Amino acid sequence: MRTTVTLDDDLLRQAEQLSGIPERSRLLREALQALVARESARRL
Repeated sequence: MRTTVTLDDDLLRQAEQLSGIPERSRLLREALQALVARESARRL
């Protein structure tokens, strides 16, 4: 699915540097997976 989003450039740059993931689509996919995992664990 394609979605258009507006992202904070500094936050995106920081996420790329910290994760070492240069591909934006992969970076966002992994960020969403981390969010889902964190929230799922919190609700247990």
